[in-house]
Amino acid sequence: MTAYQLLGLNKAFVLGLEEMGTQHPTYAQTQFIPAVSRYDTDIIAVVKGKTPHEEAYGLPLLDQIDPALLQLQGVVLCNTREECQQIMSTLEQWANPIDGLRIVSLFGSVPIEEQVAQLEQGAQIVVAYPGRLIDLLTRGALSMLEVSHVVLHGADELLLTGQREAIDIMIMAAENRRATWVMVDHVNDEAVSYTHLRAHETVLD
Repeated sequence: MTAYQLLGLNKAFVLGLEEMGTQHPTYAQTQFIPAVSRYDTDIIAVVKGKTPHEEAYGLPLLDQIDPALLQLQGVVLCNTREECQQIMSTLEQWANPIDGLRIVSLFGSVPIEEQVAQLEQGAQIVVAYPGRLIDLLTRGALSMLEVSHVVLHGADELLLTGQREAIDIMIMAAENRRATWVMVDHVNDEAVSYTHLRAHETVLD
């Protein structure tokens, strides 16, 4: 078995990654992926140093998605347009071996009609700024009922910048989610409140 398989990723996905030259897990991945595979529940990940959060959760999120199901299954919330673009770029690169997987980024400064059109074509993952996601939810442009995984990228920063209400609306809309992955630089009670009591905490140095 390869290193990524030993961590818990699907064999077919791992083979695709290896064909792209992605063979050796980073330290953050060696900590986060086994936690996801073992617990399949809410996780609070404390990301220390300069490790990009998406480096930890990107591959296991993609591994959880069913590309044959053209419905929204994963949501990543982030705090700025630049973060959305960075996360989108990373996920698209890793998703290259997965046929039929579509990822859409949602943020301001782009006409909302363009994003509605993208969503109408179908997407399994969205990477979104909270305000724009709520606008699209209000318009009925997307459904969160099939969402299984929610990622709060930089949850402490999201809360610090006043996104609590938008996050609450999104969490309520994703009522059938299986897991919420809360990525933080520092744990605080407000961030922890988005997980269940059974949440597992892991530290990514």
